Amino acid sequence: NAALKNATYDCPSHISLFLTGGGISHIKGVRELLTHKTGRPVEIIAPGIDKYNKPECSALLGLINMATVEAEAREQVGHDFDRTKKEGFFSKLKNKFGGKKND
Repeated sequence: NAALKNATYDCPSHISLFLTGGGISHIKGVRELLTHKTGRPVEIIAPGIDKYNKPECSALLGLINMATVEAEAREQVGHDFDRTKKEGFFSKLKNKFGGKKND
């Protein structure tokens, strides 16, 4: 509650709080307890991907998604990437699992 009160942005009370990560999200009844204590709806967020549908995978898959979306957005707007630079981790994954083949 103190963190919400000290936030520098307006966070209306009807907006849900999202709980991610493996820590307390696995404790039985924690969602209901936090909803009661904060007076806000609380949702435990987990990816909708088999074998990764656990709260502790939220940050990892969210980061991968954000990086992929950013790379695709850059390609769509016509950024000319320097092909002499070392290929990055996400580029290697994309090329290996469904991206364009290397020339």
